[in-house]
Amino acid sequence: MLKRFGIKKYTIEDLQEYKNVDVNELRNNFSILIIDDEDDIKDDCESLNNLGFKVTRARDIDGIEFVIPFNIIVCDIQGVGVKFNKKYGGAYIIAQVKTKFPEKILIGYTGKMSDASFNKYFEKCDVLLTKDSFVDDMANLFDSFFQKMNNPHWIWLRYRKDLVKNDDVD
Repeated sequence: MLKRFGIKKYTIEDLQEYKNVDVNELRNNFSILIIDDEDDIKDDCESLNNLGFKVTRARDIDGIEFVIPFNIIVCDIQGVGVKFNKKYGGAYIIAQVKTKFPEKILIGYTGKMSDASFNKYFEKCDVLLTKDSFVDDMANLFDSFFQKMNNPHWIWLRYRKDLVKNDDVD
């Protein structure tokens, strides 16, 4: 039936065939939002921009829709998100973004320990990091995610995993 409409039916093997793209091209194609209320992150954001990443820094956000233009969201856990949830802050932002925009890559990071009640929010993160050695860790992490986000097979597996986890498919 699909042939009648001129639509090619793809298989999972077709998804595995993708081209690696130059890291600098990927850095130009994807955008990153870093949500952090502390001023010391400003220099790190500038360093990442100097490395060719498209990084925007926000001290906090007023609404979840603010994240729409960004592919990767990096969110501090403490001191942000108080307009959404005072106790869980950035962890709550991450959970809400995951619910509304499951295609976004979510990186949580903090310099402080959190109690066990945060764990249900941390599970929504693709990665959870501590604040030390920020620029080096983030640059490598971003490049790794950019390669994955350029791979249709990885994207399909990611969506499938989320669907199975949410009991939307068998």
